[in-house]
Amino acid sequence: MNASISSELGNISSSFWIMVLLAIAIAAGTGFAAGFFYARWSDKRSFSRARAGVAQLFQTVISTIDTAQEVCRLLEKCPGTFLKPSQTEQLVQKRNGLLDAISTLVRRHDPSFDPDPQPDAPPSPAPTPFKIEWTTEPIDPATGLPGRQAFDENLELLMNSGRESERTSGLLLIKVDKFENLRSRLGAGDSDKLVKKMMAVVCRSVRDEDLVCRYSADMLAILLPDTDSETGRTIAGAARDSIRAHHFRVEEHGPEVFVTASFGYTACRPLDNPDLAVNRSADALSKSQQRGRNQLHAHDGQSIKHCLAG
Repeated sequence: MNASISSELGNISSSFWIMVLLAIAIAAGTGFAAGFFYARWSDKRSFSRARAGVAQLFQTVISTIDTAQEVCRLLEKCPGTFLKPSQTEQLVQKRNGLLDAISTLVRRHDPSFDPDPQPDAPPSPAPTPFKIEWTTEPIDPATGLPGRQAFDENLELLMNSGRESERTSGLLLIKVDKFENLRSRLGAGDSDKLVKKMMAVVCRSVRDEDLVCRYSADMLAILLPDTDSETGRTIAGAARDSIRAHHFRVEEHGPEVFVTASFGYTACRPLDNPDLAVNRSADALSKSQQRGRNQLHAHDGQSIKHCLAG
């Protein structure tokens, strides 16, 4: 009986260990399978997330470029010129950097991409140079400067050159402040001497290529060829400062006479006409006269801005 019991216990013990080993094997196999399939699922999930992130980055790039284009179009509609040379240069640098970055990105995914599909195409024609030959006749006998008729003819030449070359020029009007009071106090001869001295001061303050004309008895008109708006305002400011700092005397050793002037500047753009340019400059000059002595206003084509005060 004891032998029978021992035999049964041995059989049970063997079956138990076999079951344990089978359980371990099944658990190991199940774990391996689960780990294998989880790893594959995890890789797919990570890849999907990466693709979603790249797609989101791409959409962000497109949206940002669209926004920049819209903002540039809004700025383009702003009246007048408002960008400084340094800001213009900064925009050009940003544009070039963006084009380089986009070209590099596209070439990475499409090696055949060529940002210049027509490298052999002829270059764009060079812009027409600004050319003008001033007409100095008829001369104003009192000052030796081109007179009103010469001014009208030269302004027409300036406008024609601007249209042909698509370049901007400038017109500056300078009027002696309270000229009638000066004439009644000093007489016609001495007041004309002072106006002539003022004109000489202005001629020394402008560039060699600029043309100074006597527009009327108490007014000068200066034509500034191939001149951007900022440079034109700078030249106008220099003319104003030269008059403001000069000590005027009828005779070399005579008493000093207080002489001031008002200034009106405007840009002459390619599509402008002579009458429009004169009217804008005259409107700016009128604003200067209303404000006081030694004032400078500039007309940008849309509005009149105060630039310098006494």
